[in-house]
Amino acid sequence: MRFRWHEYAIYPLTFIGLTLALGIVGIGATLATIIIAMTKPLKSPKNFIISLAALALISGGVVWHYYTVETTLNEPTVSVTVTPDMSFGQLTDSLTNLGVIDKPKFFKIFARIRGIDKRLWVGRYDFSGEISVRNVLDMFATGTVAMTSVTIPEGLRIEQTAGLLSRAYELDSARIVRQAFDTLFCEERYKLPNLEGYLFPETYSFPIGVSLLDVLDKMVADTRRVVEQELQGADNFVLDEKEIIVMASIIEAEARVRSEQKTISAVYHNRLKKGMLMQADPTVRYGLGRFKRKLYFKHLRIATPYNTYMRKGLPPGAINSPGRQAIVAAIHPDESPYLYFVADGSGGHVFTETLSEHNRVKQKLKSEGKR
Repeated sequence: MRFRWHEYAIYPLTFIGLTLALGIVGIGATLATIIIAMTKPLKSPKNFIISLAALALISGGVVWHYYTVETTLNEPTVSVTVTPDMSFGQLTDSLTNLGVIDKPKFFKIFARIRGIDKRLWVGRYDFSGEISVRNVLDMFATGTVAMTSVTIPEGLRIEQTAGLLSRAYELDSARIVRQAFDTLFCEERYKLPNLEGYLFPETYSFPIGVSLLDVLDKMVADTRRVVEQELQGADNFVLDEKEIIVMASIIEAEARVRSEQKTISAVYHNRLKKGMLMQADPTVRYGLGRFKRKLYFKHLRIATPYNTYMRKGLPPGAINSPGRQAIVAAIHPDESPYLYFVADGSGGHVFTETLSEHNRVKQKLKSEGKR
């Protein structure tokens, strides 16, 4: 007797059908037993145990439903910011008030079971769409905070950097400046008099609500990492870390054309070796405060710690935060004999070895209307 191929399918389908039927019958019989037991007196240990099991089953189902059921938020996005000093109770209150959860007691119990109430990641948490208690707790457990990026350009002073950080991370710009110039804080934490020059220019990605200390720690560490990396290939280099940052900041301010940075570095290194004044205009400007106008000879005669027309050697601190390329130039200057340079009117400079050459170039540029 021969069977067609589709006739063989009857056997597995029949088996599956019987299995499902038996399963349904089994569940039905179990529920029926529980119901019957619950309607009988609890004197029988068997009925008592079955009743407890029924109660546990029903309670567990309700709890599991609350834990996993997804609800739609009233707003497209609801945000909650966890701060370093926030307790879990305060967080729960915020979530309740914003409509993210509706049963705070259950929420706290689940958080306690998972150990989340003891370790909160600082930052802003964004909730949207349909969400369950389990989803909310998962976000806190993994620290799924909202991130944002900010780019710090090369050559900014502390107050300029503070403005960018303030807008990106909801930090107080005035507090950033105070902290960066707090001598006691900077000495204890970073072994520096202040952080001018050490807020490394880079693109950063921090969680919204990040602490100021975390930001400063990262920026200072990045500055020191770059210096350390570049010093590895510089034998017998005479400048220490702080002096490198000071030199690099002057190079950063002087060089609008980046290809000139190593040549400008060579000029300043040569002048220092010969005991000459550095005569760097950007240091004079820094010493005068927020001075952006053209410098005249009268400004060069104003005594400040940063006036390198009057004081020999490097100024006492950096005048901005230099980028990697300027730090590289400070550590690896060109091998050139130049001692002078003057702006050529197009963003670059003309470099010379002697003062007489320097003066002739200045006169020529002036006659051409470039100075």
